[in-house]
Amino acid sequence: MKLKRSLMILGSAGLTSAVLLGTVGYVGQNTLLRANAAHADLSKVIRDQMQVDMMHDAIHSDVLNALIFSINKDSAAAGKLAEDLQRHVASINASLETLSQADVGPTAAEEIANARPLLLAYTGKAQELVSIAGHDAASIQNALPDFEARFSALEEVLGALGDTIEARLGDAEQKSNTVAHWVTIAQITSLILIALGLMTLSRLINRRITAQIGTDPSEAKRVAERVAAGEYDFDITLAPGDEHSIYAELKRMQGNLRARAEQDRIETERFTRIEQGLNAVNTNVMIADVDRNIIWVNKSVQSMLALAEADIRKDLPEFSAAKVVGTNIDAFH
Repeated sequence: MKLKRSLMILGSAGLTSAVLLGTVGYVGQNTLLRANAAHADLSKVIRDQMQVDMMHDAIHSDVLNALIFSINKDSAAAGKLAEDLQRHVASINASLETLSQADVGPTAAEEIANARPLLLAYTGKAQELVSIAGHDAASIQNALPDFEARFSALEEVLGALGDTIEARLGDAEQKSNTVAHWVTIAQITSLILIALGLMTLSRLINRRITAQIGTDPSEAKRVAERVAAGEYDFDITLAPGDEHSIYAELKRMQGNLRARAEQDRIETERFTRIEQGLNAVNTNVMIADVDRNIIWVNKSVQSMLALAEADIRKDLPEFSAAKVVGTNIDAFH
């Protein structure tokens, strides 16, 4: 596996992990939002149910006040009482309508449906009694036992409705907490699994890369710098069975360079001995390469050319005995 491919695999795994973690978070958060929204809706339902219950009590108070104002023959107070009753009736009807449209479950929906006719009868009777307030205390007193029975029956129905809605709210709150708990666990678990997966993949890729290099990258760099600097005599220790890694190739290169350096040393010594021998003879010796360029002359040639330099310049004005090495032989023709 090449280094580039290994890094691409690691990058792809990281990207896939990020997408997976994001997906888990997205799904979990959406589920939690839905649970919280259901909890919030039920909280509004509780407020509407409490409003119905409070207005139910307020209407009861209005009827009792109607009796008091009738006994005292307080027509002015009775007129104000009628306005209060209408406001209470409007409020209880609005809250009841909101409850009817809410998603409260089949049990609460049935209880709301059962409470509706009782509320209508209750508010209707209250309006009837308040309408005669201030001048007919006897009629109100006679009707009061029936009204109190309606009040008690409705009190029981509204209490049961409140208990049902509160129980549903408790279930929604528990569900919301459960969802939040599992979302947190899912995110933490996903994060741990992704981290472990990436760590494992990183270790595998690191082992593969190390196997390709043959040693730690910093060590390979240090050895390569020493070989590049001409150090061929130190030992490079390979792992058992390592024959094809970069480090193994570096060891072979070191051996080849060491052998070549030794060969060059031998050749240099041999050439030096030959040069010393040729310089010791009186015979003029000149060596040229295959392109007829002069590459070496012995001391005898150097002396002869230096003595004859003036005469040679008569025919070759640019001739220089000191620069004869490197000159092409054809220049003397």
